[in-house]
Amino acid sequence: MTTDDRILAATLQLIVEQGVAGLSMSAIATRAGVVRQTLYNHYPDIESVVYAATVAHQQDSYTQLAAVLGTIESPAARLEHLVRHKAALSGHGHPDIKGGFSPPLSELVAEHDMAVRELVADTLRSGRDRGDFRPDLDLDVDPLLIQRMIESCGELVAASPDDMGGIVTAAVRSVLAAVGSDQGTDRSRRSR
Repeated sequence: MTTDDRILAATLQLIVEQGVAGLSMSAIATRAGVVRQTLYNHYPDIESVVYAATVAHQQDSYTQLAAVLGTIESPAARLEHLVRHKAALSGHGHPDIKGGFSPPLSELVAEHDMAVRELVADTLRSGRDRGDFRPDLDLDVDPLLIQRMIESCGELVAASPDDMGGIVTAAVRSVLAAVGSDQGTDRSRRSR
């Protein structure tokens, strides 16, 4: 692992533990196992290191998610994977980078959310076109609603990681039922 990788990983760990507001160059240097001057040689200020860590995190997350979704043929199975992916990240302390950022960082996070929403929209479009999902899905509104349901699943798992299995089951059932998937209906009948 390079020095830069250690710095970025330390930054993300500290964001998870204490949020952006409590972050300092000293804390990042200590966590990364480097002297402050080394950190300053890589990044001139806290904003730049947080920005770099956020960019790396968002790119890695999106690339991995898109690659896996590209291997799943069924739109319902893709939605289920999105739920399980979010739950797994949230249940294992993966940083949910959302708040406390400057306007440029907030814009970067919003761009990532839009990219993920496009994955959801593509999945809904595919399911609708194949006849797997409701024909009346609104591809301008429903992707946002489904994305928020998935994010809510992640929030619930983060708050109660020991209940991950039940939360994921309920979230998958709810998401699939919302899009009119027969798989969602079949699963909810089986779980009764």
